[in-house]
Amino acid sequence: MVARNEMSSKKSKAKKKNGRKRSGTGKGGGAGGFGGGRAGREKQVAGIAAELRGLLAELRSVNEDLKRYEEEDVPAFRAWLDKHYGGQRDEAARLKDELEEKEEMLDEIFYRTQDGEFRTEAEAHEAVKREREGMAGMFDRGGAPGPEFDVGDDFDPFAFEAGTDGDAPPDFVVDSMLEVFLNEVRGIDINDMSEAEYEKARADFVKSFEHMQAGDRQAFDKTVARLGADESRENTSAVKAVYRRLAKRLHPDSNGDLTPEEKELWEQAGMCYKLLDFRGLRRLELICAVRADDSLPVEWLKELKALLGDLEIEFEYAIYDLEEAQGDIAWGFAGKKKGLAALRRKVEADFVEMIAELRRHLSVAELRLKYLTRKRKPRRKKAAAKKKTTTARKKTAAAKKKTAAAKKTKPKAAKPESGGRSRQAEFDF
Repeated sequence: MVARNEMSSKKSKAKKKNGRKRSGTGKGGGAGGFGGGRAGREKQVAGIAAELRGLLAELRSVNEDLKRYEEEDVPAFRAWLDKHYGGQRDEAARLKDELEEKEEMLDEIFYRTQDGEFRTEAEAHEAVKREREGMAGMFDRGGAPGPEFDVGDDFDPFAFEAGTDGDAPPDFVVDSMLEVFLNEVRGIDINDMSEAEYEKARADFVKSFEHMQAGDRQAFDKTVARLGADESRENTSAVKAVYRRLAKRLHPDSNGDLTPEEKELWEQAGMCYKLLDFRGLRRLELICAVRADDSLPVEWLKELKALLGDLEIEFEYAIYDLEEAQGDIAWGFAGKKKGLAALRRKVEADFVEMIAELRRHLSVAELRLKYLTRKRKPRRKKAAAKKKTTTARKKTAAAKKKTAAAKKTKPKAAKPESGGRSRQAEFDF
């Protein structure tokens, strides 16, 4: 997905395209135009609450469209693909996996050589290859999950299988997994943590693998749930207080006629409670109060403004996701009857082009790996050969110089007298 700081233009287009552009006064807009004093603040609270109710309704409508797309359109389209293009799809997936694996290896070789960890690319390649083979063997034995396990909206930090006999992953894998977990599940950037906080979280994370290997599911769940959490007495007490208030509104035993949305809010509350997430619970409490049209106290004004700003951002991202879904070939596929022949021609052409491109990129990656691991002559031999050639040249030059000097010192022959015969010649006759 496009990075969030690059999405503003696309989100504005999405809002115009879907007709969902809000007519409110913007972030905290419901608070504009009121005077000061308590009466003015009460009007501000009422205005923001009204805008929040409208925003929540619009957000719910967009999310319902996205849910229908994900739960109905996408499965129907995938079933149709499996029926008609299962072989092509498997081939494309296999090529894609091979390409990603080789490109990741090339990147790792490059960076670890540039950092000075290895002297040559060939040495880095051998090390990376051994590490990957070791990791693959560990996972085959049922070890811990790898550094790039999928952490999405449906990620369950308590779903790891207990009782495995694999070893804990290497340090760099633990660091990568911990960073992903804290960012995606807890919303924590490790750069914002102090060294002591990070070391504690890392130690707990490593401890979770020991619980998993020992088969202690309860200890594993508790350790993972509290990673990066504020376990102070003050925060724990505040979390329990908000959770009790939410239970009065949302607990199924006390409220038998809960709507699907309220059931979802209760599930979110349970997760926030496990994670000791006070801010998450407080947000849910504000949403419940706004939905119920309660009389909101003036002291909540600041929190309501912050909630409005957060929901407006969330709405923009939901609109962007909706635009992407509407541009997908699977949008509206559930129950589709017409246009399937044209769709089949298009999908078949797309698969042919995709597979050809993947094979081309894969061959390039294989050539790059082959080039990095090619055999090279040792530098010492090259230096010796160069020295030998230089010595031979010096000897040749010395020989030429000696020959030239000898020619200069050689006596000249006597000139013959007139008559064309030398004295030596006359003597001989």
